[in-house]
Amino acid sequence: MNNSRKYFILISILIGIIIILALILNSINKKERNKQDEPVYDEHVSYAELGEPTKTEEEIDTSIEVVDVLRLYTCMNKFLSAINLDNPSYYAYDDEGNIIKLATDEEINKNIIDVLSKNYISKNSINESNASEFVYKLNQGTMFALIEMNKISSEEQTRTYKVYGVLTTGSNEPVGEVYFIINIDPVRKTFSIEPLVSKEAYDSVQYTEVGKIEKNNRNTFTDSKNKDEDILKLYLASYKRIALAYPEIAYERLIEEEYKKARFGTVDKYKEYIEENRQKIARIAIEQYDIQERDGYTQYIIVDKDERYYFFNCTTPSNYKILLDYYTIDVEPFASAYIAAELDEKVMYNCDKVMDAINGGNYTFVYSKLSEGFKANNFRTEEDLKLKLKNSLFEKNEIIGLSTNLEGEVYVCNVKVANMENESETKDITIIMQLGEGTNFVMSFNVD
Repeated sequence: MNNSRKYFILISILIGIIIILALILNSINKKERNKQDEPVYDEHVSYAELGEPTKTEEEIDTSIEVVDVLRLYTCMNKFLSAINLDNPSYYAYDDEGNIIKLATDEEINKNIIDVLSKNYISKNSINESNASEFVYKLNQGTMFALIEMNKISSEEQTRTYKVYGVLTTGSNEPVGEVYFIINIDPVRKTFSIEPLVSKEAYDSVQYTEVGKIEKNNRNTFTDSKNKDEDILKLYLASYKRIALAYPEIAYERLIEEEYKKARFGTVDKYKEYIEENRQKIARIAIEQYDIQERDGYTQYIIVDKDERYYFFNCTTPSNYKILLDYYTIDVEPFASAYIAAELDEKVMYNCDKVMDAINGGNYTFVYSKLSEGFKANNFRTEEDLKLKLKNSLFEKNEIIGLSTNLEGEVYVCNVKVANMENESETKDITIIMQLGEGTNFVMSFNVD
């Protein structure tokens, strides 16, 4: 039974019990990224201090909407393009590989000034001779990924946010952590940015009056017409960048607490998972998605081209926690579907879980489901199990045949799996399974 059939079987079980989930098929356009270098920060630069607050926190609407996050990414990409000193609009190469300068230093500095806030320009006496000294030093394009976003003002004309994020290269190498203030004028569709030199400056930011932001050649944006699809793309792309370039930050800030304790236990094990699956993680692309409103959060369910599930549980559009599968801990709607299922359906569902875990390299889950006697006699450690399964099964396994038979208190499952990359190659597995309370079960197995 493949994952697609499994998913629809689960949905049919929920009919009459819960609302039918609507799974919307979407094709996602892939975008190529340029490679980038690290920015260098000048220690002598005097960064602007914000003025005294003119409003109290109680007077500020601090709520953040999906459109705010989408605007942030659009504006940040424009900012990074302007300050990239190796921007293709600034330099080119002739037929002999020599650098041709397409813009003067003054023109480059003017472009940088166009995306900076008036407050930042005024406090630092920035002009067309020195603007590049007051921004991150980038020699190639970079990609931005959001970690934290807080609204610090909500004026009649503008919205101001303080933002913490990271920059990566196109090949998902770390560039640096960044802190900045971004001002958005939703009426004029304009923005301005103020870089912050440190986390201390970020933590101490206070509200300052901004006013309207006049248009220029660099500081405009257009709002998204497909908010759900675009925010999903950003969530997934940002997670990939952070996980591959900054696994410690991903583990600490993005992975859901209960899930990461059950799946990984330690940041070192998560980093090991990242290193073993770098290419797979980099290739993750959305094939299907579903959006559900849960109690206190919005849940985005993503299915990739390998039929793996990812869950983004968002308390706000800028604050979310991620689960990398549906089986390590109980996750809705799968947990409810399982509880409502008949016993033999639960057994088949558990076989799917085990195969999905093997395909996803989640040997911790498989090992946790082995009976104690079977472990003691066959697999003293999780690493022993990992070696056995890697040597006995395929890299991508699909269940193409499954029968169950109740013998006393256990189910004997005869499972046939095929190599998803060459379906003529098959393996036969016998799984002995005993159901437990709730979604628990224990098992042993034999691969022919």
